[in-house]
Amino acid sequence: MPIGYSNWKNFCLDLRDTELYTWQLDKGIAITSGDGVYGIPYVVEGYGIIYNDAIMQKYFALSSKAVSFSSMEEVDNFDKLKAVVEDMTRHKDDLEIEGVFAFTSFGSGEDWRWQTHLANVPVYFAFRDKNISDTDTLDFTYAENYKNIFDLYIGNSCTIPTTLSKKSVSDSMEEFALEKAAMVQNGNWAWSQIASVEDNKVLEENVKYLPLYMGIDGEESQGLCIGTAF
Repeated sequence: MPIGYSNWKNFCLDLRDTELYTWQLDKGIAITSGDGVYGIPYVVEGYGIIYNDAIMQKYFALSSKAVSFSSMEEVDNFDKLKAVVEDMTRHKDDLEIEGVFAFTSFGSGEDWRWQTHLANVPVYFAFRDKNISDTDTLDFTYAENYKNIFDLYIGNSCTIPTTLSKKSVSDSMEEFALEKAAMVQNGNWAWSQIASVEDNKVLEENVKYLPLYMGIDGEESQGLCIGTAF
């Protein structure tokens, strides 16, 4: 990652002439500086909002639902997501869930989903809108959007906010696996966490993903966030 390179650049070998670099199909995701290549990804990860499609289908089948659309395929921005989530909270007894979102873990060492993954979205759009380079000062243009999705998570979860500092990501994934919650923010590595929970109720084919919508212009065409490890 670029931050890792900035910390270790004095110890990095230029890989541009190596056979390893010729194997990389997408050269655009390598870490470069000038003409040099100093980082080659070995893993490409994707992340967003995971949802249990079985619970979502149950919700969309409700005759009393407040939204006009009938599947998650129609949810392509924050306003639609918010409408679905808040209406599901009103129907959580019908859906047999404790909350729409699994809790937002704020424990020490457990906040990487928010400090990096979630924060990447408003930072990306700020870079896009202002043509910011990595040497410019970044103002938090979309701070309110970032706050809005946090409020959606916390206000429609299984857990009261005052307990979040004591919760872990593993606890959060267990809530999702036991179908106490319908959604959770995490990545494509999460199935192993879900499947390993004792008495897991979620079928693999019902694990679906939604992009991290925050109400930013242009998000309707946004896909899942993709990142690399080196």
